[in-house]
Amino acid sequence: MKRKVMAAIAAAVLSLAIGLAGAGTAAASTTTSSAASADSCNTWATGSWTGNCELSLGSESDMVFAVQWIVSGACGGSGLTVDGDFGTNTQHAVECFQNQHGLSADGVVGPDTWTALQNSLQFDYSDGTGWDYYKATLYVNKGFDAVRQWESSGRWYTSGSSTLIGHPDGYVPMTSTS
Repeated sequence: MKRKVMAAIAAAVLSLAIGLAGAGTAAASTTTSSAASADSCNTWATGSWTGNCELSLGSESDMVFAVQWIVSGACGGSGLTVDGDFGTNTQHAVECFQNQHGLSADGVVGPDTWTALQNSLQFDYSDGTGWDYYKATLYVNKGFDAVRQWESSGRWYTSGSSTLIGHPDGYVPMTSTS
C-alpha cells in the first residue's frame, strides 16, 4: 500500500514537472513571438507611417527627429530640443500631441500616434524633381519643411542637422534601428 501511494505521488510530481516545463516553453515562445513582431516594423518610413517602429523614452533615431519636429508645436513645445534623442521633454510633447488628437496619452509613438503625426502634416509643394515637401504645424507659416517624401519610392526623409548628420541639404532618411 505504501508503495502504491509513493508511486502515485511520484507520478503526480512527474506530471507537474512536465506541465511546468511545457508552461516555460509556452512563455518562451510568447517572448520570441513578440520579439519577432518588433522586428517586422518599418525601419524606414515608407507610404503610411502606421507600421513604423514604436518609439518611446530612450529611443534614438532619425525617426525621432521627425517626431520632434512635428510635436514641437504641440502645447508650445517648451523645452523640446530637436536632436533625435527621445528624452523626457519629447515624451511630454508626445503626450500633449496625443491629448490634442484624442489619443491615449502614454508618451509612446505607436501605430495610432504615427497615423496622427502623418495626418497632422500640411502639404507644402512638389519641387518638380520628385520630392514632395510637408510642413509641421509649428512651422506652417515659417517657411520650414519638416519632412519630405520621394515620390517614386514613397520613402520619407526628415530634416536633421546637416552638420551633425553630414548631409549637405539637411534631410536624412526617416529610419529607426528597432
